[in-house]
Amino acid sequence: MQPGFGITPRQRQRGGVRGPGGQDKANKKKRVPPSAWSHSWVLTLVDALCSCTLSEARGLGATLSAAFTSRMGVPRSVTQDFFPTGLREQRVGAVEMALVPYEETALMGLQKFHKPLATFSFANHTIQIRQDWRQLGVAAVVWDAAVVLSTYLEMGAVELRGCSAVELGAGTGLVGIVAALLGAHVTITDRKVALEFLKSNVQANLPLHIQSKAVVKELTWGQNLESFSPGEFDLILGADIIYLEETFTDLLQTLEHLSSNQSVILLACRIRYERDNNFLVMLKRQFTVSKVHYDPEKDVHIFKAQKRNHREGL
Repeated sequence: MQPGFGITPRQRQRGGVRGPGGQDKANKKKRVPPSAWSHSWVLTLVDALCSCTLSEARGLGATLSAAFTSRMGVPRSVTQDFFPTGLREQRVGAVEMALVPYEETALMGLQKFHKPLATFSFANHTIQIRQDWRQLGVAAVVWDAAVVLSTYLEMGAVELRGCSAVELGAGTGLVGIVAALLGAHVTITDRKVALEFLKSNVQANLPLHIQSKAVVKELTWGQNLESFSPGEFDLILGADIIYLEETFTDLLQTLEHLSSNQSVILLACRIRYERDNNFLVMLKRQFTVSKVHYDPEKDVHIFKAQKRNHREGL
C-alpha cells in the first residue's frame, strides 16, 4: 500500500524515529501539542483495531497507552483517544507512514499481521503471501480490501484474459498475483522501498509459465509518470489505497495518466472517515463512479470508475 513504510536503516542506526512534528525522538524529547497530531495518519491504525475484540482493546488500553505516552512524549489525552492498543506511528517525510506494534506480545487482536505467511486460495491456486510487519509496516501485510478485491476478480466481474492491468500501492501483491493467475498481463507497482519484498511474493506465487505476465515496477504517485504511456492500461486496481489525505491529489493525477476513456478502475476500500468520502467526491469530478460490490462481513466497498468523456462533462 502506497503510503506505508517501515523504519529506515538511517533511523535504526540513530536509534530514533521522526514524529509528526519532525523531531528526532532519540535526540530531543519534546512534548507535541495535541493540535500537531493529524487524524489522517491513524487511519490504518483504526483499521487494524477493527481486528481486536472490544474486551481486548479495553484491556490493553490503559497499560499500553501509558507506555506509549512515556516513550514518545505524547500528551496522555492524545494516546487515550487514538492509541488504545499501544501502537506507535513512524513518519518519514510528509506522506511516508508506517505503524509498528509497540509491544508485539500484547496485541492479541493483531496476531494475523505478525504471522510470517498468510495463506489464500484463488484461481485454483494456493497462494502464500509473506508478511513482514516489523520491517515494512502496513506495506507488508494483507488487508481485507485486497482479499475482497481478489474475490471480486475471481467472480468474473471483469474479463481478465488478455487484459492489460496495473495494481497501485500493491504492498504484498496479492491482488496483482490473482489477476495474473486469472489471465491478465499485470504491472504490479509500489514505491521503491517495498519492491524487493513485493517481487519475492510475486515470484513465489506465480508458476514459471505465468511469471512473464507479471512485471514489478516502481511507481510513486504523481512522480515520473512519463515512464508509463498515457492510457496504457485496460484495468487499474487499488486495494485500501484511499486513507492518507496528503496523497489524494497525486493518486488522482496517476489515475488520470494511466487510464484511457475505455479503462476501468476498481478501488476496494473501507469508508472510515469523511475524508474517504471526500476522495470519492474528488474522483467523481474526473470519472464516472459507481459502487459495484460490498462485503458486509469485512465492511469493504468496491468502486468502479471510468473517465468522463467531454460530452458528459458539458
